[in-house]
Amino acid sequence: MKAKLTNLMELYGRLGIGIYVVLCVLTFGVAFALLRAGLQELMPAWVLAYLPTDGTTFIGAYAIYKALQLPRIALAVLVTPIIARWLGRGPAATTESA
Repeated sequence: MKAKLTNLMELYGRLGIGIYVVLCVLTFGVAFALLRAGLQELMPAWVLAYLPTDGTTFIGAYAIYKALQLPRIALAVLVTPIIARWLGRGPAATTESA
């Protein structure tokens, strides 16, 4: 999965990195906000399994952030080409030497 993310970054450059960073910030922010508001019951049980029993909200949000890494990468791989087409930006040109 990380190889697909690397390939995505090579193809789309800053756009791919930007989309992945936005997804990272959203994931962490939503996890932090839900934990801060005490709304853990909105999270799936498999995500709650990653929560530390005696930690701060920040540590809990980071644990959820790390637990959602693979779905976040998959979402970035799926969404980046769609957004690139919508913005009228194709993959970066690659040059191959024979």
